[in-house]
Amino acid sequence: MNYQSKEYRQYHRKWSMKWRAKHREKLNKKSREYYAQNKEKKRAYSRAWYKKNSKKVCIRAKKYRKKLGKKYTTHFRIWMRAWRAKHPEKIKEYHKKYYDSHYNKILKMNRKYKNGVGHNKVKLWSIDYNYRRRANISKNECSITTKDLRTITLTFKICPYCQIRKATTFEHIIPLLPRNISMPRGQHIKENIIRVCSSCNFSKQDKDPIKWCKEKGYPVPEIVIERLKIMKTMGVT
Repeated sequence: MNYQSKEYRQYHRKWSMKWRAKHREKLNKKSREYYAQNKEKKRAYSRAWYKKNSKKVCIRAKKYRKKLGKKYTTHFRIWMRAWRAKHPEKIKEYHKKYYDSHYNKILKMNRKYKNGVGHNKVKLWSIDYNYRRRANISKNECSITTKDLRTITLTFKICPYCQIRKATTFEHIIPLLPRNISMPRGQHIKENIIRVCSSCNFSKQDKDPIKWCKEKGYPVPEIVIERLKIMKTMGVT
């Protein structure tokens, strides 16, 4: 038999695949023992090989991702979640080391984010967190997001109650923690939140919106009436 022919190569590949499938446990043990004895050599070799062939690795990875598509992302997420659940201590150690070594860099990045594009995001997140903390609501129970709060800020530019001053604060139509026991407790959802001026928000506090508008002599806004109807259909009130 010619050992350099294609037929022999195909036969040898099939035979080697079968043999490895039978003796997989033995091969894994040998590879683990060799890796434990020669960790530094293997790491140095892999780093040197990756530096030389980094472009090839990137091209292969892109091709592999394109073939699998969404399957790759779902499989990778599942694998990462399982690995993080098994190794929480390793993740904490890595984060501590990275934070200690890159402390100044992290501070600069946070300052840029807060002072730049992320200023409004951080502000909205802190407001949402304070409302949830006051009402003892967890993040899983709450359906509202920072995007919803951003849309509310864009829609309500003038206070709907007084219709004079700028809308600068968030206000719950049905209060989260009312003092009166007979009054229903509101929920931290987008249907229950509007943006009003600080004076109207301070004077209303935890009162019923319709009664408070009558006391002040303001006409009840159409948005508030619509929102109350929506919340009745949802079963909130």
